[in-house]
Amino acid sequence: MKEILEAIQSQDATSQDFAALKLPESYRGVTVHKDETEMFAGLETREKDPRKSLHLDDVPLPELGPGEALVAVMASSVNYNSVWTSIFEPLSTFGFLERYGRVSELTKRHDLPYHVIGSDLAGVVLRTGPGVNAWNPGDEVVAHCLSVELESSDGHNDTMLDPEQRIWGFETNFGGLAEIALVKSNQLMPKPDHLSWEEAAAPGLVNSTAYRQLVSRNGAGMKQGDNVLIWGASGGLGSYATQFALAGGATPVCVVSSPEKAEICRNMGAEAVISGYMHEYDNRYLWMSLKRIIGSHFANYREAWEANRLIAKGRIHPTLSKVYSLEETGQAAYDVHRNLHQGKVGVLALAPEEGLGVRNHEMRAQHLDAINRFRNI
Repeated sequence: MKEILEAIQSQDATSQDFAALKLPESYRGVTVHKDETEMFAGLETREKDPRKSLHLDDVPLPELGPGEALVAVMASSVNYNSVWTSIFEPLSTFGFLERYGRVSELTKRHDLPYHVIGSDLAGVVLRTGPGVNAWNPGDEVVAHCLSVELESSDGHNDTMLDPEQRIWGFETNFGGLAEIALVKSNQLMPKPDHLSWEEAAAPGLVNSTAYRQLVSRNGAGMKQGDNVLIWGASGGLGSYATQFALAGGATPVCVVSSPEKAEICRNMGAEAVISGYMHEYDNRYLWMSLKRIIGSHFANYREAWEANRLIAKGRIHPTLSKVYSLEETGQAAYDVHRNLHQGKVGVLALAPEEGLGVRNHEMRAQHLDAINRFRNI
């Protein structure tokens, strides 16, 4: 890993230099183990402790297939799906891996007695498989987490509707909470060059989901002047939804669970804040007022690119409250599980420290006040 990190930190390394790097036979990844899926049996959800179930293991480098890429992960982040995986709730993810393993000879790689988790990353392409033309070794990237096969016409208009749609790192193996990750090359997007590695890794899943739910025509189609009620507005998904509402000329009405979190929303620019978390409504009013319920657990390819483009333009900013080391991922997941966090929780993988990876210092200087404000939510 030392040579890989040296190449990434070098200002002179070329694509050919990265292609010539010898890949390790194994790497460190945050895992859950199949033989421990019953370790929390009989416990209440809150009593299940990710620090006991998440391991940092040395795992073999997976085979690289057509249309795929191996990425050196500089930083990642913890999402709620990382917590669900770690507490084996509502069910173990090994069932997902077993089903994916039956799709083809190549997908058998994913059905293992361990699961390398994580659905976000910022890093550098190391290798690409046959059929990959858009990306080269040395490219700095982030990854969205939608993995699809695209063999069915159902997914051609909206990849979220592909019958083989999966969330990478949750329903597939070799995820982003690791030193190296395996992704489909069409998950890759350009890393915003004014952000550090840990900042660039934070938005992926939640930013794209907020974009689809609020901005996209597949979601609410938010417009100027709309009132937008946002539950958990200071958390990972909610903090990006709040930004989209403010940036789009809407009025976010932020629902949070404490005065401290209310203050976080006000610091983001929201004025209307309610304390609480229960979501109840009378279905008759929904029906008579011709309202709709629109949900999504991620976004399609186009929506993920659009959400990332807004990050790259400095219109939306990473909401990163704390950064952990790879060894501390269990504690990071515990904090998210216990709702002790604000915004997103980052994890350094190969990056030796925070603040590295910024390429466009001029643009960063232009947005530094906003970057710092949202990093300190």
